[in-house]
Amino acid sequence: MTQTATKPGEPPVKNTPPVLALENFDFEAKVFKVEDVWFERDDVTGKASFHVPMGSMMACVPVSKVMKKFSIDTKSKDGQLLLRVERALLFVPTVRPGDSIPSELIDGTASWKFEACHKLIAEGRLAWHLLQWAGVDMPECPPPSQLVCFAQGPLMQNHGAAAWKKLLEKSAEKTIDDLQAAMADIATELAYVEALKEHFVCIFQLQTRFARAMRQCHNEKTAADEFGRILALSQTPIQWVRDQFTKIIEGLADMQSVLFDVKDSILMIRSFRDQLHLESRKWDPILEEWRNNKTPAKNVQIRRHTYHFLASRWSIENQWAAS
Repeated sequence: MTQTATKPGEPPVKNTPPVLALENFDFEAKVFKVEDVWFERDDVTGKASFHVPMGSMMACVPVSKVMKKFSIDTKSKDGQLLLRVERALLFVPTVRPGDSIPSELIDGTASWKFEACHKLIAEGRLAWHLLQWAGVDMPECPPPSQLVCFAQGPLMQNHGAAAWKKLLEKSAEKTIDDLQAAMADIATELAYVEALKEHFVCIFQLQTRFARAMRQCHNEKTAADEFGRILALSQTPIQWVRDQFTKIIEGLADMQSVLFDVKDSILMIRSFRDQLHLESRKWDPILEEWRNNKTPAKNVQIRRHTYHFLASRWSIENQWAAS
């Protein structure tokens, strides 16, 4: 399981250990103690910017210039925290002095929660792959609604012990407790992915809404054409997301490697997880607009926001280059 998630035009999100054992953005310089300051990613450059009031205006200064202007050494506490701001903004929309550092940057764990059903789905998925690896004649992997019960279901009850025994025969060092603990750890990591996948269902459904809006505007050529372009532009990013989820599942095929190399397995899952989380955050403002409007086909502002969002990130030219 050595794959990592990458996306054209963007660096991969890596899971690296923290430089400092810090849990909060507790800056020391006075400029960061000014009331109502924050950091945010610039929509154009993608770099972190510092927002600070200057008189009646709000200045937006790249973090690199902040470090130079206030002579902040990269090895100092503030310098290290500023370097972490850049990465933190991959996981949260804004960072304010005193905020908690995202857990992804502290110990690699996800900063969102999963429900009990997501853990059950993850356990069921791993159980299915274990039986398949062991050579059991398996049906096609069931949908999440059926995976919830799979780990405790009849197939696992009938073939689980033999599958674990076959796995144990591959190692003189591993015990059944070791392997089951590894399975539990990986199930927890996958549960975050299952929660993320559930969130993406709403994003996937936007394509259906784009197509419906295009049909509803058939008498308005400009609007219909624009929704047609929106639908076309959405194909590549949506397919990219689907492909990442597929790659995660494909990475579970060799359960011997998955369970014997737990650290590598977890790093692989987290790499895909973090890149998908970043992708979901990009879509969230558009998703919110479409959720809150019952007649988006008639809303020029939503149409233009959606088109600009897709065209600025995934132009037709970029889609051709990627194909």
